[in-house]
Amino acid sequence: MIIFGTRSTVLKQAPYPGHQCSRCGSESTYIRVIQNYFHIFWIPVFPYNKRLRIVCKDCRHKEKPKNVSIQFREMARQLKSSVKTPLWMFSGLGVAALGILAILYAGYELNKLDQEYINQPEVGDVYLYERPTFSNDLIYTYLKVSAIAEDSIFLYSGVLSYDRYPLKFDPEDAFYTQPIALHKSEVLRMYQNDEILNVRRNWGPYTGFDREVELDSVEVLKVPGIEP
Repeated sequence: MIIFGTRSTVLKQAPYPGHQCSRCGSESTYIRVIQNYFHIFWIPVFPYNKRLRIVCKDCRHKEKPKNVSIQFREMARQLKSSVKTPLWMFSGLGVAALGILAILYAGYELNKLDQEYINQPEVGDVYLYERPTFSNDLIYTYLKVSAIAEDSIFLYSGVLSYDRYPLKFDPEDAFYTQPIALHKSEVLRMYQNDEILNVRRNWGPYTGFDREVELDSVEVLKVPGIEP
């Protein structure tokens, strides 16, 4: 549940001598500079509509400085213009900017780590592989490094293909144990062309990446460009 709305705060308060309260006639009045702001979860996001109110100290009546003399109106205008909007009213924008920077930095670090894993592959690395079908739809499958020999990488392909970007290895998915041999340069090309989207290493058993089956025991869904 997102809590959002508007609030206001008093930026400055000053005596307003000579003005009579329109309700009780008292001259004990002061003027306030009030700033409205939009908030999310009570965190200020951005300010809007700075306004003036005359407040009576005796009856607490509030009114706009309209029906006052030109002198008092100018005094109120100068007071309003002299009060600057505090930076804390932009706190939400600052938090959002920091969040975006953190996401961008995390993405940069993940890409750097993926690049390192591609350049220095290890047995057990799992690649998420994306390829278009003949109808130009995208499908995804997982590939697992089963062996490395000189300039060649041997991969087990996942049994299932996914028509959407998979967030996890499907419980029904597994790797069939007939390896596909690719040159390291081809794997690098696939990564540079955004066909290999990410690399998982040091994964735990909860991921399901340890599941393997014999090729003859499953109906393999082939991926264009990767043939057993």
